[in-house]
Amino acid sequence: MNTIDNNQFDHNYYEDAYYNKSAWQASIKPLNTLYIFTGMYIGTNTELGQKSFLDFINTLVETDQIPKAIAFWNESVEACIETSQAIDSLIKLEKLGVKIILCSSAVTKLNLQSCIRVGKLANHFDLIHEINSAQKVINF
Repeated sequence: MNTIDNNQFDHNYYEDAYYNKSAWQASIKPLNTLYIFTGMYIGTNTELGQKSFLDFINTLVETDQIPKAIAFWNESVEACIETSQAIDSLIKLEKLGVKIILCSSAVTKLNLQSCIRVGKLANHFDLIHEINSAQKVINF
């Protein structure tokens, strides 16, 4: 039986082999995809789900396949306020050309109008238009 001596094993091999970070650049032309978030979590609203949401948003900035738009509905609009841990990445995504849209009724209901730092408010007609004009819609 072959064993691997831990001192000879390169722990960075897989990351270097599969993710050449020096080649990561944002796409100039975003994919015709819409991501929809309804909460600041992916999967379930647990610590792991919340961390997954933040990791996803922060990683999205570094990929070469960014969506055309990201829609925030319900409590997920809180990702776009000044105290959000995702705010820096969302600002970068918007600068890269990703349309950040927020459900205006959720922003109003949560009384966040003065706290929004990224994105544009959208009514339901705008949101429906984004859904219908996207080639692919991914709901988280």
